[in-house]
Amino acid sequence: MLPALDPPHFDFSEPFWDAVAEERLVLPRCSVCGRWEWYPTHAGTGCTGGELVWEDVAGTGTVYSFSVVHRSFLPGGRAHVPYVVGLVDLDGVDGPRLVASLDDRTEWKVGDRVHATFTNIGERRHPVFCRSDEGGDR
Repeated sequence: MLPALDPPHFDFSEPFWDAVAEERLVLPRCSVCGRWEWYPTHAGTGCTGGELVWEDVAGTGTVYSFSVVHRSFLPGGRAHVPYVVGLVDLDGVDGPRLVASLDDRTEWKVGDRVHATFTNIGERRHPVFCRSDEGGDR
């Protein structure tokens, strides 16, 4: 079972959550140098004159690392452990890795190919990555 806890709401990350509600993934990219920025910040990019532009990205990738969480870090989370959190290298995104929920019914290995699915957790929709051989690429 996935944790039913939402991350905090920040205005600068709303484009990400708006896209997830539409079952899409977007990440911000610098309008000057093209560098992907994750996590987004209200400060923008490090380039003079650059601004963050939200672009659609692949819902597929590779598991870089993962951890099975057996002890809740947040109040109210005890009923939702264990769950799996991973770092996913998204296809076509050079640089940042997405911290993501991984399907907790799977025995994971570093290097597993994944695709995003979307589910309601708490108050909003969330991406959850599944192994690609368990349902095919989206």
